Amino acid sequence: MSKLLASSRARSQAEICILEGEHLLSQYATHVGLPDTVVVAERAQEKLSPAGQQYVLSDPLFDALSGLSTPTGILGLGKVPQAVFDACTPRLKVLALDDVQDPGNLGTLLRTAAAAGVDEVWCSPHCAFAWAPKTLRASQGMQFALRVHEQVNLLQALESFKGSVVATALHEAKDYRRWQASDSWCLIMGSEGQGVSPALLARAEQKLCLPMRTGVESLNVAVAAGVLLYHFGGPNLE
Repeated sequence: MSKLLASSRARSQAEICILEGEHLLSQYATHVGLPDTVVVAERAQEKLSPAGQQYVLSDPLFDALSGLSTPTGILGLGKVPQAVFDACTPRLKVLALDDVQDPGNLGTLLRTAAAAGVDEVWCSPHCAFAWAPKTLRASQGMQFALRVHEQVNLLQALESFKGSVVATALHEAKDYRRWQASDSWCLIMGSEGQGVSPALLARAEQKLCLPMRTGVESLNVAVAAGVLLYHFGGPNLE
């Protein structure tokens, strides 16, 4: 468990996510099922929840394991959900992420996508791990409510996609408010530094921009995604 908590490579290879805190455990149980393992500190035994295996650790040992500056007293291990990938699914709303490498940004993007009614998130091979502890904390576990696909060759996936493909760009782009979303669409958002790759921009039917005041270089990728996704049409609240 200590190795999994300390090493993103170990978590990725084992396809395990760390669920630290009652909220993440609850989200996992609601959308995925019981975690494989739950561990609590002695001081928090009342928090012990159903799991494949359950352990109580001394407070000092639990605190040494915890990845938080203020440990919650409970954490779990769960298998990363595996969704079937099918780019041909009709009426699909997709957020495609091209090498978004900051776990906090990725987590916020996943949380925003879940709130805005996105069906699937496609992460390119150089994106941050969608199930890393920092990503899970930033998303509040909302990736469990989505179909998240990692290591996706975005160009290849888009060959089979049945819908409109748009991407954000700084140049030769249309004001997003002048574009009307169809029933099925894929929005491509790029990395924090480089933006959407030229190859993906060439594949997009339309390049969109968010007008900004002079002197402002860019918006945070998660903030920009929130504006665009709700413009495309968020969930019906009626």
